[in-house]
Amino acid sequence: MVSAGYALFSQNLTINATTDIVSYVSNQYMTVTYTKTATLATGLYTYKLTPMVIKNNGVTGVTAWQVKFTVPTDMSAMACPTATTASCSQAGTTVTITNGTGNATIATGATRSITGFSFKSATAAYTPQNVIISGTFATTYTAITGLTVVAVAGTRSGSTFPLTVTISNNSGQPISGWKVTVPTTKTCTSTVPTGVTYSCTTTVLTYTGAAVAIAAGAQYQFNTTVTTTMTTWTTSGAAVTGKA
Repeated sequence: MVSAGYALFSQNLTINATTDIVSYVSNQYMTVTYTKTATLATGLYTYKLTPMVIKNNGVTGVTAWQVKFTVPTDMSAMACPTATTASCSQAGTTVTITNGTGNATIATGATRSITGFSFKSATAAYTPQNVIISGTFATTYTAITGLTVVAVAGTRSGSTFPLTVTISNNSGQPISGWKVTVPTTKTCTSTVPTGVTYSCTTTVLTYTGAAVAIAAGAQYQFNTTVTTTMTTWTTSGAAVTGKA
């Protein structure tokens, strides 16, 4: 998943000064903030964008990230963070900073602080332009705050229970897939709607909607029948996980 973020602020720069932390926000739930210092000597400003803080505001973890921005055409003497923290490269006037070998995964709500990026330029009042903050969200199923499920089994008829499964996504963000588990005491078979698969053991019935997306604030419900030798069935222990 890659998406662009845009500067939403204005900034005044003074010589030999430190500016407040400013923020760029992407529409994929990641932000980057930084503190900028500028020191003028012999006609050149030394700009330091440090610390640079990457935050994952998404509902699942990020396994990789990068920040791109534009620097002045006369930029020189670029200094980068250590390779284990982050790596950086330059192509024309575009600088790209990516996660280092030991600093990739960012859990939901967590941050990574990057220090050590600087360069020199004769340009006064520099502010990063054309900022793009992006990340690769984990594809594993994980517990998500606000993602809940209710599974209600009806009265058994013959060897079959009717079952209604309702998934509610109140996480504030859309999810692309989900997995529901319902406790069992016997193996079973189940009917499923298009796009949903299932497995059933002597301990758990699992429904997976690998590509059944649920928008933020929406619900997904399906009705099914479960054939089993269980004579009674308590489904209150149902649980759901999701992926971005």
